[in-house]
Order: sequence, then structure tokens, then C-alpha cells
Amino acid sequence: MKKPNILLVMTDQHCRDALGCYGNRVVETPNLDWLASEGTLFTNAYSCTPSCIPIRASLLTGMDPWNTGILGSGRGQGRMGLGFEHTMPGELAKAGYHTQGVGKMNFHPLRALNGFHRTVLDESDRVATPG
Repeated sequence: MKKPNILLVMTDQHCRDALGCYGNRVVETPNLDWLASEGTLFTNAYSCTPSCIPIRASLLTGMDPWNTGILGSGRGQGRMGLGFEHTMPGELAKAGYHTQGVGKMNFHPLRALNGFHRTVLDESDRVATPG
């Protein structure tokens, strides 16, 4: 049996009601609406934190912020390190999927994979060290 393709889109800084697929009639989001129509649209969800970096870490590890150690995005909190026993991309890779992260990962070090086979980063001009 052929495995289904999986595309997980996680966006920051807007609520679900800013998308046409959730009923917004003013904002035009045709590409996201099409993806939603072809896949799974979550209508009930819970976020264990309102901050993007802790929720990314929770989504990737399946652990709450208290167990990832990433409780916010302030000093010393704004990066997901290494050493998690299980990550979603790692588990998918074990199941035979090729995994790729695209966008902002907030990993430390920046080129850490955390289970992905490959990442294409947009880290908003962040650098691991000056120079």
C-alpha cells in the first residue's frame, strides 16, 4: 500500500479565522484553502502556549513545554536544542518517509536536523555566532 504524502503547514502570527477555509470572506487565501480542501482541516485544536517557539518544540516532540524546557521565546528560551529521544520528523523517517523542514526552525545549532533528513532555512538573518 502506498503511503500518503504528509504536508504540515504551521504558520505564526495569525488566527485561524484569517483563512478562507475557516470562513473568512474578506481575506483571500486560495492556496491554503486549496490545501485544506485536499487534506485534513483541524477544527478543534489546543495550543499549550501562545508563543511560537515553545509550540513548535511541543509539536515536533509531542511533549509539553515543561518537558521540552522551552517555556517562552525570551533570553535562553528561543531555540530548540538537540537530544530529544523522539521527534515527529524522526519518527516519520523511521517509518520510511523522507522528511524536510522548510522555513524557520529556531533550532540550536541552526543546522541541527532534529529528525529531518534536510532543512531549508529562513532564519531571518540569525547567525549562530558573529561573523
